[in-house]
Amino acid sequence: VTCRVQFLLLGEGARDFAGYVTTTEMAESYLGRQQHEVAEGKDGLSTTSTLGERFLLFCPRVDREEGLGAELARIELTPIVGFGDSLPLTRQFNENIHVVFLCWQPEGATLDTSALTSEFMRRLAEIRFLPKGARPPLTLLMVNCNEKQRGVVESLMAKQKEMDEPLTIAQKLAESNSEDDVITALQLICRDTVSFKPNVRYTLSMKDE
Repeated sequence: VTCRVQFLLLGEGARDFAGYVTTTEMAESYLGRQQHEVAEGKDGLSTTSTLGERFLLFCPRVDREEGLGAELARIELTPIVGFGDSLPLTRQFNENIHVVFLCWQPEGATLDTSALTSEFMRRLAEIRFLPKGARPPLTLLMVNCNEKQRGVVESLMAKQKEMDEPLTIAQKLAESNSEDDVITALQLICRDTVSFKPNVRYTLSMKDE
């Protein structure tokens, strides 16, 4: 493992999504490989790490041009589901953390996009309250959504651009709930997390804010 990041998952079904992702065939295969390396002391993790009790995803890194798949990333998926739960962010630079606004349509269920409106806007306000240099990267992840559902959340994110200090929100789309589509989207978010650079000007001066 050469990369460790944390995704803060926001949105309806965030916990179920984290559970689904970490039990896919790919996730299980790389978890087995990781547990083997931990047992042999080849990784920096403790041999007593309770991997099975956490939403941990091990997958190949896609930000390396050479040796694709040779290096693994460890992605910790942290669902923020309680109304009273604040984002676990500090007023300093939140390194290797990515806030993911999840719009997920599970198989056999109906996504209530109206429930996302107040939740997403509240979380955007919470992030906007942070010093600019402390704000983590943000991504809207749409998984298995139809055109109408995508339009609702995209419009919601566009509204915040009309505010005094609009936030930059990337978009990732997984066309289906297939393992390949979902894992690929998460790998791309991981790549963006690693390459993210805060506004240095505000990072250096944010203690005065």
